[in-house]
Amino acid sequence: MTRFFQPLVTPSHHALAKILRLDPSKPITASNEVFSLEQLCATHRHLFAGTEHDFHAGRLRTLSVHAGSQSFPLAREVKHLMTQTFLIGLPHPLCVVDWVVYVLSSIHPFLDGNRRTCWMFANNYLAEQGFYPIDWDGFRPCWEQVVLLAHEQKMELMWPKLVAFHRDSQHKP
Repeated sequence: MTRFFQPLVTPSHHALAKILRLDPSKPITASNEVFSLEQLCATHRHLFAGTEHDFHAGRLRTLSVHAGSQSFPLAREVKHLMTQTFLIGLPHPLCVVDWVVYVLSSIHPFLDGNRRTCWMFANNYLAEQGFYPIDWDGFRPCWEQVVLLAHEQKMELMWPKLVAFHRDSQHKP
């Protein structure tokens, strides 16, 4: 296990559950089978097949990556980290989105396209659960801050903004 991913303190779904005023003793059962590495890779493949990144579409990275001064887990650790599951018993679909955002921004499983894959995967899941999609383009200006907060494990600072943004966007005609 690397210093980049600390499963005992992630995800921050308890903070999100508190914001949403959810009863954590009543988990949704659908979350047990929500996330699979195969689904995530299929989402990535769908986004990048036929593009300049086609040779990596749907494949976990095999090279080290960094974004600015931010380093990510070693390529040989990605599959192991991505196959861990923390989704069993999450109390709300937005908690699942919380987990996906955290994991993809912390592990960076693909060579490129992690953000777009995260957004599509999250919105597909929300649609399956009967929720409106998140307007990620509207939220995009905050994304870099979100990634930083995820790495610092301070997602509870970001979620009130996201939840308010999501609620406001649902009421648009």
